[in-house]
Amino acid sequence: QPPQAEGTRRARLEPIVDPLDPAALGHATALFRHLLGALKVGRLYPQWSQVSAAFLVQLREELEKLMAAVPGVTISNPPTGPRLNGVPAVPGPVTEFAVLLDEHLLESMTLLRSFDRAGLDVLLRAFLEPLDRLRAEADHWDRFLAREGLEGIDLVQKAYQARESAGARLDTREEKQVPPE
Repeated sequence: QPPQAEGTRRARLEPIVDPLDPAALGHATALFRHLLGALKVGRLYPQWSQVSAAFLVQLREELEKLMAAVPGVTISNPPTGPRLNGVPAVPGPVTEFAVLLDEHLLESMTLLRSFDRAGLDVLLRAFLEPLDRLRAEADHWDRFLAREGLEGIDLVQKAYQARESAGARLDTREEKQVPPE
């Protein structure tokens, strides 16, 4: 069970807050561009197709380059806007991926050097699966990480959004009779 603080989930891994140097920033941008591309291609082509395989090769190469340059990376989407290792992200693949995180009820994703690259396929499949934001369990991503045995990665869920969205659709006030005209 992940650490709890005042009823909200804290990260299992410490978020990376060291700003990226220009070369590492280029690798991170390419990584998120390839992640987005692999997800788009994954919706159109079978996983074993040549097109999908080409995107996965590029994705793995950028992940290796990035992890050779830095100990890890954290992408987050706080109310102040998308951040990469604590630094505001410039518009592009990083901010587009932050939108995808938000769509999947995620506040942040941290990848460390120790992340098993075989887990990349599992992560992509999870992002390809539709997520019912109204019915998502508050520990959906925690259970996913535990079920798949993924290490060196943390997915911090915005559990409160699922409850807010579900609650917004329910009107708990009493019905009042409308007087006849």
